[in-house]
Amino acid sequence: MLAQIDSFGELRFGGLLNRLGVKQDPKQLFMKLRDTYDRPIAADARRDEITKKMKGNYHKRLHVVDCLNEFYQVRHLMNDPDAVECALLFHDIIYTPGEPTNEEDSAEYAEYILTER
Repeated sequence: MLAQIDSFGELRFGGLLNRLGVKQDPKQLFMKLRDTYDRPIAADARRDEITKKMKGNYHKRLHVVDCLNEFYQVRHLMNDPDAVECALLFHDIIYTPGEPTNEEDSAEYAEYILTER
């Protein structure tokens, strides 16, 4: 039912931020994450840039929402479900195909977002 009501993940993201004690406005943070995940392809992009971008589409927000839908079926089995949910939310939010630092860059971005005052 949650997946039907919260098809874009905004409610779940706000709930996680509240549980983590983040003081920023959840709606503003959700919009920042949405914009980061759903980066547009520049109008003047070259063909290889467009190809990379299309391959990177797997790592968009709706992929994360799909992960969260699966996660919520087993959340009750975890010792620290908020940590797992946070990891799902931010995994590969910074994603460039073939870059070896995607995970590190994503973790740094998560820390920035979650600790920004």
